[in-house]
Amino acid sequence: MVLSGDVRAKINREFERRRAGGLTKRGMAEKLDCDPALITKRLNGNANLTLETISGLAWALDCRPSFDLVPRDAMDRTRNAPTSGEKAGSERAHVGSRAGSAKPSTRISRKGRR
Repeated sequence: MVLSGDVRAKINREFERRRAGGLTKRGMAEKLDCDPALITKRLNGNANLTLETISGLAWALDCRPSFDLVPRDAMDRTRNAPTSGEKAGSERAHVGSRAGSAKPSTRISRKGRR
């Protein structure tokens, strides 16, 4: 799905930006209490990212995930047009409760406890 690829690309760009400041996949894994290999799999894999996984990765990157809901007809009109700022008629939604201030209550791993 294109959306999953777009989200993964944004997460990877943010990881690269943060890596320049010293963040590692191991450091993200420690924050999320999971195996570093799982971080690599989520960043490089082809599996769909769940909102739970996106929220956890964003939290480990000190970010808050968000996305736009854009009416399909607006997407068709703007598919090839450059975007700047919010699209007319779009609604912005934020995933998660607080602006990255608290560790998410969910984990991206099946190991460990909730």
